[in-house]
Amino acid sequence: SPLPMVQPQDVQANPGEDVVLECLVGGSPVPSVSWVYKTNDNEATDNKAENLFDHSILVLSGVTMDDEGVYTCIVGVANFSATLIINRPPVLDVNNSILLETRNILFGAPFTLSCNASGDELVWLWYHNGLMVEASGSSLVVPSSSLANSGIYQCFAYNTASYASATGNISVYGIPATFVHRGTLSDEVVFIGQSLELKCTATGVPTPSYQWFKDLLPLSPSSS
Repeated sequence: SPLPMVQPQDVQANPGEDVVLECLVGGSPVPSVSWVYKTNDNEATDNKAENLFDHSILVLSGVTMDDEGVYTCIVGVANFSATLIINRPPVLDVNNSILLETRNILFGAPFTLSCNASGDELVWLWYHNGLMVEASGSSLVVPSSSLANSGIYQCFAYNTASYASATGNISVYGIPATFVHRGTLSDEVVFIGQSLELKCTATGVPTPSYQWFKDLLPLSPSSS
């Protein structure tokens, strides 16, 4: 049996693209060429295919996932095969993604956002308030939250076929500062030259800062 001058080659394509498989043979007379398509152990000629040049070129228009499989060029008693792989576009796993809802996070607490998706050779990009941020693949981990971590988060899972995206909103909140002992200071009487210590303590998240005043004028530095 004659060998093809051009044998069919494995192809990787995106859904909707056109695919061309070649099996060019020579000789006089030119041998007949036919194609079969095999998937899931079922063999049949493909009704989407267009044969050109006495079936030497097989054109598949607008391929879908159903077109994935092994295509075999038959020349006499010889055959030559090529595999067509269709890139799977990203599909978000909404049941296992922690991103599609508003979440309230206590200041200082850690949080993790996940953007799980299926698809071939996926790459993830993460954005916070429109700016790209570093993340580890499908997960974004913030070990200790601050007020600056509030805002809109977006993830994009993409490959050569397409992309999928998800959006979530994070609101980092604190606990208002509250004075211990109801914020009262006791009057003190001291002699000239003596030291005086006044103390006020407050709780809150984040940790409160302090500013002392004397006769309505700020003192510096200030602490509790």
